[in-house]
Amino acid sequence: MTTPTFVEFCKDRIKVPLTPGQEILAACCFDGEDVPIEASELFGGFHGAVPSEARKTIAWLCGRASGKTRLAAYYILYRLLYADLSRLAKGEIAFGAVFSPNKELSEQMIRFARGVLTGTRFERAVVKEDRTSFTIKRPDGVLVRFVVLAAAKKGVTGRGKTLVAAALDECCFFAPETAGAVNDQDVFDALPARLMPGGSIVLCSTPWSQAGLLFDLWSAELGKPKTALVAVAPTENMRPDNPDLLATIASLRERDPDNYAREYCCEWVATGSADAFDRDALHRSRVEALPEAQPHESICVGGDIGLSNDPSAFVAARLKDGVIEVTDVLQLKARKGEPLNLARVLDEAAVFCDRNFANPKVRVDGHVFEPARQAAEAAALGITLDRCNDSVGAREARFANLADLFNAGRIRVPLKFAGLLDQLALIAKQPRNGGGYTFLIPRRDGHHCDAAMALLLAVEALWLGRSPSDEQWRAIAPDLIVRDLDDPGTIWDRLESDEHEYFDDLADRVRAHYSAKFKPDPDPIAVDFTDDPKVATAAMRGILAPRRK
Repeated sequence: MTTPTFVEFCKDRIKVPLTPGQEILAACCFDGEDVPIEASELFGGFHGAVPSEARKTIAWLCGRASGKTRLAAYYILYRLLYADLSRLAKGEIAFGAVFSPNKELSEQMIRFARGVLTGTRFERAVVKEDRTSFTIKRPDGVLVRFVVLAAAKKGVTGRGKTLVAAALDECCFFAPETAGAVNDQDVFDALPARLMPGGSIVLCSTPWSQAGLLFDLWSAELGKPKTALVAVAPTENMRPDNPDLLATIASLRERDPDNYAREYCCEWVATGSADAFDRDALHRSRVEALPEAQPHESICVGGDIGLSNDPSAFVAARLKDGVIEVTDVLQLKARKGEPLNLARVLDEAAVFCDRNFANPKVRVDGHVFEPARQAAEAAALGITLDRCNDSVGAREARFANLADLFNAGRIRVPLKFAGLLDQLALIAKQPRNGGGYTFLIPRRDGHHCDAAMALLLAVEALWLGRSPSDEQWRAIAPDLIVRDLDDPGTIWDRLESDEHEYFDDLADRVRAHYSAKFKPDPDPIAVDFTDDPKVATAAMRGILAPRRK
């Protein structure tokens, strides 16, 4: 059987057209061709023969929609079909493995690889398939398997497998090492020893923060390959065949130059942009000390209840002169072999609220909420637990609200509670498919940023509990409301439940605007924002935006 080149395999065997940019990228990275001088810009100015060691690791920094995921999937498929497997033991299966930061991306890659076989002679060779893998019986009788694997610490899911090729797709969006979770280096380190001769490990991603394996390779070896061949492939160079995509890119360039530069031009986000909270803003919030809590003040408490693996934490905060001040922090840690007792945690929380003259309604998340609520009621401790909205949009809004308040200098934290700020500094964010961010909460030194989570809820409780007629609170509240637009149903609940003239007026205006613009002659009292969140969001933006000015 004649072995085609990878470019020939794409064009002739699976009938996938390649753009000129994709073809030169594939030929130089997968077919062993020298880098021609006219393609040197793609490889950071490098041209000529590529060192053999560098061909084992292919690192692509690519623009969005450049075709990187498809090319990586097709390369793994190519290697499964044509790699020399004479060294395999009898009955051994060779693998082509894909690692992605989330399930959706992994499934997308396997759909690309399996889908391209449809209607070709290779489709008859597929003998087994499911959502995470498919197995092919080659003409030489050897079984090979395309598989997507979950990223695991120390790369354990990649161990024990003989690999013809592997890919880490969107590797810039694996958890950063500082998050204490699985990262790209963990996965990569387990692969080279299992790679068969002639194969490559492909690292491909759009850029994010200036950290991680791909950034390190880009910094060290772009234009000077030694252990990796690094390429930078902006979307417009890879996809000149798609006028609709080019029009979208041109529009984004005018509308959002920074996002355009990252998404399509392969420019890294500035150092620190992956932090959920600006570290300088956190540092500026420190104060030597604050006055003790007083009975006449309105103080709210947020809590993060952990029992076995994580501590429990409670934070008390007040609004004073337009600034939110942290008045007290309580952290309860389990001892080795002795998890926290729920009764003890609730009893300590009640004492904490009492000594801080705080509102006895403690804002908490959904973790162990129901047993904790029942236990608090049964023990008649004088506190009630108020569950927050745990939806993705509400969670993201809490983080954004708190970050905005720190950036505006509207939070003060006494030095004796500086550990709270240290926890906030550990939290990272990553873009989420479809927009928004995922927040990565690390485990460090026996904590899971529990006090930081409690602060998020204390600030939210303060906002919900204060009277909006208070002028100092009006300066903050509108910005916080607007931040919740991704979860309009939640805002509707708040507008309905808060018995304040400010919110009543706002609710009436929202109803009127929504009714007049989107619902001809409905009963305004019956308008339900959850019917169409996108329409509701548009209506609320129109009303709330002027309040921000």
